[in-house]
Amino acid sequence: MVPLICGRGIIENLVHLNTPDPFAETSPASLPPSPARIVMVSGIVDRLVAPWVAHEYAQDMRGKRQRPIELVDIPDAGHFDLVTPGTPAWKEISKRIVQTLAPAAH
Repeated sequence: MVPLICGRGIIENLVHLNTPDPFAETSPASLPPSPARIVMVSGIVDRLVAPWVAHEYAQDMRGKRQRPIELVDIPDAGHFDLVTPGTPAWKEISKRIVQTLAPAAH
Protein backbone atom coordinates (compact mmCIF):
# COMPACT_ATOMS: atom_id res chain seq x y z
CA MET A 1 0.00 0.00 0.00
CA VAL A 2 1.34 3.41 -1.00
CA PRO A 3 1.04 6.05 1.74
CA LEU A 4 -1.16 9.03 0.90
CA ILE A 5 1.46 11.66 1.65
CA CYS A 6 0.10 14.10 -0.92
CA GLY A 7 -3.59 13.53 -0.14
CA ARG A 8 -6.46 11.51 -1.50
CA GLY A 9 -6.60 10.94 -5.25
CA ILE A 10 -3.01 11.95 -5.95
CA ILE A 11 -1.95 8.49 -7.10
CA GLU A 12 -5.00 8.14 -9.37
CA ASN A 13 -4.34 11.58 -10.87
CA LEU A 14 -0.69 10.85 -11.63
CA VAL A 15 -0.73 7.28 -12.94
CA HIS A 16 -2.95 4.82 -14.78
CA LEU A 17 -3.57 2.18 -12.15
CA ASN A 18 -4.81 -0.36 -14.71
CA THR A 19 -1.37 -0.67 -16.37
CA PRO A 20 1.07 -3.51 -15.50
CA ASP A 21 3.49 -1.16 -13.71
CA PRO A 22 1.57 2.00 -12.78
CA PHE A 23 4.53 3.82 -11.25
CA ALA A 24 6.91 3.25 -14.18
CA GLU A 25 5.37 6.13 -16.11
CA THR A 26 6.23 8.61 -13.33
CA SER A 27 9.63 7.21 -12.38
CA PRO A 28 12.62 8.76 -14.17
CA ALA A 29 14.60 5.57 -13.49
CA SER A 30 12.00 3.55 -15.41
CA LEU A 31 12.06 5.70 -18.54
CA PRO A 32 14.07 4.50 -21.54
CA PRO A 33 17.29 6.41 -22.28
CA SER A 34 16.59 9.60 -24.18
CA PRO A 35 18.56 12.60 -25.44
CA ALA A 36 15.89 14.86 -23.89
CA ARG A 37 16.96 17.42 -21.33
CA ILE A 38 16.39 16.28 -17.75
CA VAL A 39 16.35 18.71 -14.83
CA MET A 40 16.01 17.19 -11.36
CA VAL A 41 14.76 19.75 -8.83
CA SER A 42 14.97 19.09 -5.10
CA GLY A 43 14.11 21.05 -2.01
CA ILE A 44 17.08 20.94 0.35
CA VAL A 45 14.83 20.34 3.37
CA ASP A 46 12.51 17.87 1.62
CA ARG A 47 11.90 15.04 4.10
CA LEU A 48 9.70 13.02 1.71
CA VAL A 49 12.06 12.77 -1.29
CA ALA A 50 15.49 13.89 -0.17
CA PRO A 51 17.86 15.58 -2.66
CA TRP A 52 20.17 12.55 -2.60
CA VAL A 53 17.53 10.65 -4.62
CA ALA A 54 18.04 12.97 -7.61
CA HIS A 55 21.80 12.99 -7.13
CA GLU A 56 21.96 9.17 -7.09
CA TYR A 57 19.77 9.01 -10.21
CA ALA A 58 22.08 11.44 -12.03
CA GLN A 59 25.10 9.40 -10.95
CA ASP A 60 23.47 6.15 -12.12
CA MET A 61 22.68 7.71 -15.51
CA ARG A 62 26.18 9.09 -16.08
CA GLY A 63 27.49 7.57 -19.30
CA LYS A 64 24.08 6.19 -20.30
CA ARG A 65 22.86 9.49 -21.74
CA GLN A 66 24.01 11.85 -24.46
CA ARG A 67 23.22 14.90 -22.36
CA PRO A 68 24.03 15.52 -18.70
CA ILE A 69 21.30 15.75 -16.08
CA GLU A 70 20.98 19.14 -14.46
CA LEU A 71 20.60 19.05 -10.67
CA VAL A 72 18.88 22.01 -9.01
CA ASP A 73 18.77 22.19 -5.22
CA ILE A 74 16.43 24.86 -3.88
CA PRO A 75 17.57 26.17 -0.46
CA ASP A 76 15.04 26.23 2.41
CA ALA A 77 12.45 24.33 0.31
CA GLY A 78 10.50 21.29 1.40
CA HIS A 79 8.59 18.79 -0.72
CA PHE A 80 5.46 20.87 -1.24
CA ASP A 81 7.20 24.25 -1.54
CA LEU A 82 8.32 23.30 -5.04
CA VAL A 83 4.72 23.19 -6.30
CA THR A 84 2.98 25.72 -4.06
CA PRO A 85 2.35 29.07 -5.80
CA GLY A 86 3.58 32.02 -3.77
CA THR A 87 6.50 30.26 -2.11
CA PRO A 88 10.06 31.39 -2.93
CA ALA A 89 10.74 27.88 -4.27
CA TRP A 90 7.75 28.08 -6.65
CA LYS A 91 8.96 31.46 -7.91
CA GLU A 92 12.29 29.84 -8.83
CA ILE A 93 10.62 26.79 -10.38
CA SER A 94 8.08 28.80 -12.39
CA LYS A 95 10.86 31.10 -13.68
CA ARG A 96 12.79 28.03 -14.89
CA ILE A 97 9.67 26.56 -16.54
CA VAL A 98 8.98 29.81 -18.41
CA GLN A 99 12.62 30.06 -19.53
CA THR A 100 12.56 26.46 -20.75
CA LEU A 101 9.30 26.85 -22.68
CA ALA A 102 10.10 30.27 -24.16
CA PRO A 103 11.20 30.24 -27.80
CA ALA A 104 14.92 30.74 -28.25
CA ALA A 105 15.85 34.36 -28.93
CA HIS A 106 17.36 34.96 -32.37
